[in-house]
Amino acid sequence: MNRLRYILPATMTLLGACGTTPPTTSTTPSEALTSMAISDGARAGGNKHFYFVAPLVKPPTTFGGNPFDAGANPTVNVCALPPGITINTLASTSCTASGATAIATFTRTHGDRGQTIRVDHESEHFIVNFHTGMFHLKPELFYRVEVHIGSTLLGFLDLDVTSKGANRKKTKKGDPGDTLALTGGRTLPIKFRIEQGAVPGGQSLSVSRYGGCQVKAGEVYCWGYNPSGRVGNGTRTTALSAVRVHRPSGVNAFTSVSTHQGHTCALTDAGTAYCWGSGASGQLGTGQFGYGGFTADSMLNWDYRPGENAYGTWYWTEPYGSTTPVPVRMPTDEAGRTVPFTAIRAGEGGTCALGANGRVYCWGSDSDGQLGDAAGRTELGSDQYCFRSEHWSNGTFYKTAEECQTERFTGSAVPVAVNVPGGTPSFASLAETKDVVNCALTAQGQAYCWGNNLDRLIKPGSVPADAYVFTPEVVQPSLSFARLSIYRQAACGVLADRTDVYCWGANYYGQQGRGILPTWRPTVGGLDNEFFPTAAPIITPPGSNPAVKYKDVDIGFRHACALKDDGAAYCWGENANGQLGTGTAVLNDSGSAVAQAVVDGSGTALRFDSISAGVYMTCGMVSGSGTRCWGSNFQGSLGNGTWQDSPTPLPVVNLP
Repeated sequence: MNRLRYILPATMTLLGACGTTPPTTSTTPSEALTSMAISDGARAGGNKHFYFVAPLVKPPTTFGGNPFDAGANPTVNVCALPPGITINTLASTSCTASGATAIATFTRTHGDRGQTIRVDHESEHFIVNFHTGMFHLKPELFYRVEVHIGSTLLGFLDLDVTSKGANRKKTKKGDPGDTLALTGGRTLPIKFRIEQGAVPGGQSLSVSRYGGCQVKAGEVYCWGYNPSGRVGNGTRTTALSAVRVHRPSGVNAFTSVSTHQGHTCALTDAGTAYCWGSGASGQLGTGQFGYGGFTADSMLNWDYRPGENAYGTWYWTEPYGSTTPVPVRMPTDEAGRTVPFTAIRAGEGGTCALGANGRVYCWGSDSDGQLGDAAGRTELGSDQYCFRSEHWSNGTFYKTAEECQTERFTGSAVPVAVNVPGGTPSFASLAETKDVVNCALTAQGQAYCWGNNLDRLIKPGSVPADAYVFTPEVVQPSLSFARLSIYRQAACGVLADRTDVYCWGANYYGQQGRGILPTWRPTVGGLDNEFFPTAAPIITPPGSNPAVKYKDVDIGFRHACALKDDGAAYCWGENANGQLGTGTAVLNDSGSAVAQAVVDGSGTALRFDSISAGVYMTCGMVSGSGTRCWGSNFQGSLGNGTWQDSPTPLPVVNLP
């Protein structure tokens, strides 16, 4: 039996990082190279919340400082890098490069040769066994282990196979020159640690119109306005601070969450989905429009409570849904096997998820073509609901007569596969979408979008002929994105090489970040510079390091925020409620067209692991000190235990 040895990373250096000259070797052509590329938190430039552990590397002396994320949902890819690769080009290639060959893929629910990723709770790491002897590995090729969550590459480690070097010491440490002896059929244990905050943008944190949600240690916590049950704790009471979402029996851990103004959805470590809150449009994915039916006079139950907050708000309740998580009816593939999900997004009246098979599935309303299945706005059913309104006026309580009407549903109450004309590509990630437009990215970063095109984000020059786009179309075809965020009127994305953030669409409050605010043009009776159909880069934020790459961007209703690798966060656009996090709020604000640093109360720039922009507010996970929110506190959306707005980031109360 041929004896194989994996030569481990000898110098523990990330090649190409910070201008490091790749090490050279004096090996003969028949001998394997002894210096390999590796990227993790123990190496310069790596993800500070992701670490490989023994036996593939020498155990790190310290980790990133955040708690172990046992609820993470990683994917491990093993590939053969393109033939002819050299030690000098290792760091610039990947498993998606032309000529690379997939060898094995592992998730927490599926894997080659029946192997799946498992959690070692005691040692706080993930592990999967790679049966090397079954894959006919060749000594003349380089092999790579990549660890992803969704489209985010957490880190990688290169392996070099050789049938020589029998005199080398057998070891389980990644010290220079060491090898790990393997015989055909022996397993290679791939072990790694993922900490909270490892994934930019996270989906461990999501905010919407009236509050936010976050995953911590396998549990979901939510806060804010709650008449629909969006908070998920079994009540419809507004939560001024974080409350724990009910975790259904049989669910080991939640791994990601996405919330919108009326409903919330989360993924489990098994790749299944649960949703809660409003279900009138089928957005809970249970197979029915609404959940549990509804009763006359309770669909809309208005109640004005004078003096409860500064807005004199009309409160409403919507029993038509669920106040605790209910299981989504999972899709199946052609062979009848359940397709697990790897990412999920809650939008306006609907939800989309990315399947482990690279397909996107959507459910809920199709009023604007947001299901992407080419069905258009076909009426799929109808139901009747009744309501009456109640209110106080001048100290007197009034209740109107009951009214009933028929609601015609256009959509699907179960996940349906998105179809791309001409052949559906394999998608690698979902864009951060929060309205009636949905988007997904391929592994190469090509963006496809579908849904509402009234604001011309999908087909910039097509209105009114194509107000609705019922099947995915390529947007900004000349660009490739690592991250993409869209909120009906405007969109922003981090380029694939992460050097810039490009935006397009509405610019009413400078949300394009180009240093240009709209101006009144008397000759045409309208605004100039109010809309940009072609994407262009934002201006480099003042005080930022241009050499530091972007890792995330998220766009809210009229503002956007970007995050860099050094944790610096920058926001631009409207700031009437302090949603830019600069320490000030400007009433009747025309917006900031240049990105500004997010700071604390003393004016010191904060460092974040992730950031999420909502409507008039923003939240971010501050490195080492928990989640903070800022901007409008309408209905407790900041989660700080008060009703007061804040132009500076304040901690979310009751998050563990």
